[in-house]
Amino acid sequence: MRQISKITGRSYYPEDACIILNVAQVVAYLKNGASLLDIYVGKGDKLCFVFPKDKFTKQLFERWNKYEL
Repeated sequence: MRQISKITGRSYYPEDACIILNVAQVVAYLKNGASLLDIYVGKGDKLCFVFPKDKFTKQLFERWNKYEL
């Protein structure tokens, strides 16, 4: 089911999105041009940042894991 963000107004399918809880990782993604789809409060009152699951965010994830961001 398609979700519509209350924050950004963008719509997305949850299965086509990745959720990141680590704020340092979110900052690195945003600084490097990732597109933010949504922000919401999840379990345990944690902020959940939603990004598209695509080639670009996959590359950012790989760079993040190599400490290159």
